Amino acid sequence: PGARRDERTPASFDLPRIREIAAAILEPAGVSPDPATRPIDEDARAARLIQEHLRRNYGYTLLESQTPTGVDPIEHFLLTSREGHCEYFAAAMAALCRSVGINARIVAGYLAAEYNEASGHYIVRESNAHAWVEAEAGMGNWRMYDPTPPADLARLHRPAPGFFTRLRQMFDAAEHAWNRSVVGFDERAREQILAPASGPGQLLAGRLENLSERIRIGGGRLFFSALLRGLVVFAAAAALLFSLSMLAGLLPRRARSRAGARPRWPELRFYEHLLRALRRLGHPKPLWRPPLAHAATLSDEALATPAAAITRLYYRARFGGVMPTQTELAEARAALRRLKRRDRPVR
Repeated sequence: PGARRDERTPASFDLPRIREIAAAILEPAGVSPDPATRPIDEDARAARLIQEHLRRNYGYTLLESQTPTGVDPIEHFLLTSREGHCEYFAAAMAALCRSVGINARIVAGYLAAEYNEASGHYIVRESNAHAWVEAEAGMGNWRMYDPTPPADLARLHRPAPGFFTRLRQMFDAAEHAWNRSVVGFDERAREQILAPASGPGQLLAGRLENLSERIRIGGGRLFFSALLRGLVVFAAAAALLFSLSMLAGLLPRRARSRAGARPRWPELRFYEHLLRALRRLGHPKPLWRPPLAHAATLSDEALATPAAAITRLYYRARFGGVMPTQTELAEARAALRRLKRRDRPVR
């Protein structure tokens, strides 16, 4: 039979040294570490005591120390190193809670700590990854606990004030607008704009009403601040592009070629001859298909093998800057001559 809702969950983390640490945390506060004698209503207080103990007595660091072979990592964190990243804090709290009969689990996700006023959204980056704990404070009542020191969380996850932070947020706002208006312009967005029931007048009225509501809620200062930041982003991007174009014009011709301009060596014309031969044989390459992917679509081995070899030579020279040797060029020309001698298309 299943357990009753008011029954105590037994201890589920059986390491004596972990239980000793949990007992040393709870007993001075008058909370029993024994799940057989502790009321279920005190589980929430016990979890908070464990959380505060870890916050006050352990240090946060991203430099992970090496755990000796044969030593439990949680024991090493609690008893020896006494410092670690958020996963160590979460694992330690979950182990301490379970050692005294409190169900606990580790939760991994992201911490949203950077609000972008220009876009009106929180920005979550890959560096905002975080781990915390959910503990059962009473039967079926799961609560969130974060044993990582709050000051360290704020220091690592909140952006430092300054010009470069504001500039980055401006570009983030511009990227968000692009993703929402262009990349994310899906069928639902089209239906909202081009709905048959909404005429041009109604659509314009709805847009103006939405704009006025945003200004009323956020205030005119916030609206004009976002508008000004958008203009600053546009001006900065235009100035950057102009500077790059001027710099490219000042570079010598040879330097521009080495910097990545498309090579125009006559030796690479063998690929153009390959495309013409494939077109004549009934296998034209679509503009959207990459060259090597097009060679892979050829079913005739006598056609696919030389096409792939010639394309690889072109790839190496075009994108790797390594010109083919005279022997490789001679083999490519011989393969092209064999292709040109075919009298009819290959199906």
